Amino acid sequence: MMLKDKTIQEFLDEVALKPLTPAGGSVAALTAASSAALIEMIARITMENPEYEEMVDEMNGIIKACELYRKDFKIDMDRDAQAFQEVMVAFKLPKDTKAHQEYRKSEIEDKMKQAINVPLEICQKTCEMVNLIKKVVNKGNKSTVTDGLEAAFMAKAVVLCLIEHIKSNLNFVKDVEFTSKILRKIDKLYFAVSDLEKLLMVTNVTK
Repeated sequence: MMLKDKTIQEFLDEVALKPLTPAGGSVAALTAASSAALIEMIARITMENPEYEEMVDEMNGIIKACELYRKDFKIDMDRDAQAFQEVMVAFKLPKDTKAHQEYRKSEIEDKMKQAINVPLEICQKTCEMVNLIKKVVNKGNKSTVTDGLEAAFMAKAVVLCLIEHIKSNLNFVKDVEFTSKILRKIDKLYFAVSDLEKLLMVTNVTK
């Protein structure tokens, strides 16, 4: 059974009781899906309130976008787990001869690149949602403002945590061009979520 099809209890048991996978990446993907669900909820509440009639079209667009994000992130739970399972398989390859060692090293780097690309894609999609979060917090039903802030901080946590996973995995990659490209993308991801705390000031919600 795919991770996305398991109950919450089954998924948490998988994380808690199995070694290494599913782990941080899958949990982050679920967190991103939860953030998308909160954004969608706020948009629905907003468009159902007559006081926000002028926002119906914009909120409906946000709902449709978040439905797709939720679906993608649930798939990413399995994609990330599978990518790291392949890394573990590569680490278990024989290394008793020089040829085996070279092949094992090549496989580890190849699989590690994929294990980097999947969480990077999760980060990028999460950063795309940041604009939607800002819209629902600034324009949405004010009764849901704290849900919007929660969605924002969850999204930021996803990005920051996955960046640490990515940086750790880069230690196993000798491809300088690949590493440089990933580090440049990481800088952009940091920037994309760097100002989310400012939503607290916009909404007059105090810490």
